Amino acid sequence: MSAAGESIMLGGLARLDYVEGGRPILITVISVLRPHFTNIDRANKLCARLAGPVTDWPRILRPPRRDVMRLHAFPPLKPALRVSAYGHYDCMASLDVVWSGVGWCALAGRFPPVVLEAWSPNGVGVYERKPLLPYEFTGKVAKRSQVLRKTPA
Repeated sequence: MSAAGESIMLGGLARLDYVEGGRPILITVISVLRPHFTNIDRANKLCARLAGPVTDWPRILRPPRRDVMRLHAFPPLKPALRVSAYGHYDCMASLDVVWSGVGWCALAGRFPPVVLEAWSPNGVGVYERKPLLPYEFTGKVAKRSQVLRKTPA
């Protein structure tokens, strides 16, 4: 995320907002859901659309459910966790923000204190931890793209 006011959404199941901070932070998204990058104002509008009829939901933000009746009862995204963090290392993650069953975002880079807000359905199932894969960030910055790597089964 390059500046405060930006947001990352994962399939209508997770959202991470960069609320306060002065410098860019590097984020590695580890999830099977495709990330959607936007600003906080637009993310709020998208969340409002998710509270409406299923037919109005943006395709990229639909939770991975096949049953339309279950989507009608899907809980709205609510703030779940407010994180104050700062980056210690140039090419190593300092902190993970985790959504249970969805994935996590690893915060990397050297940056002064920032404030992030994580959202989830009904505001539950989100926590922070020490980085699980601290060296996953390699120092290469990909502009808003999805990079997949196959591993042996």
